[in-house]
Amino acid sequence: MKRFEELLVGVLLFYIVDRSSRLLSSTMSRRRNMSDIESEKFRCTIEISLLLIVFAVLWYRLKRSGR
Repeated sequence: MKRFEELLVGVLLFYIVDRSSRLLSSTMSRRRNMSDIESEKFRCTIEISLLLIVFAVLWYRLKRSGR
């Protein structure tokens, strides 16, 4: 059951990162009048940055817990 819970947490984290990056990029593209390509690049940058931060935090917690 633990593997299922870990998988569920991973999917939920990815979903949260994806939705928040889309929200932020759409808000910024409206404010700055960006083209579709510029807003897509901005969204990808935000999404990758957030995923790297989440990965770093999880990596640190796993290393700290001694797993």
